Amino acid sequence: MGLRRVSAALRQELLVNAASTLSHRHGLVSRCVHLALGYDSDAIRDDLERRGADPVIPTKSNRRVQRPVDKTKYALRNRIERFFNRLKQTRRIATRYDNLASSFLGFVEIATIRQWIGFVHTT
Repeated sequence: MGLRRVSAALRQELLVNAASTLSHRHGLVSRCVHLALGYDSDAIRDDLERRGADPVIPTKSNRRVQRPVDKTKYALRNRIERFFNRLKQTRRIATRYDNLASSFLGFVEIATIRQWIGFVHTT
């Protein structure tokens, strides 16, 4: 089953799980979760706070209670999205030819390392 055939929510869940596994494996733990405006709901916010994360989600304009959002932290969401977009440009990740999740995660790690090396050598 290719990644293009599954729903957008499942595709995002797979990539988020891959990123979470990578970060925990290498000792990187993020306390902020950057989400788009469409994820502004009390249920999502409560779930994230229960898990110990800081939800960085701008509030919708029609919400009765406007919650403050740190615009500096939310600006980082753009960088994260661009990174995942560059990752998905790798054909093997976009089409998910691997049969096992561990093989897929391994290739996500390789593609991430390639992106990181390109970033390090340009700065």
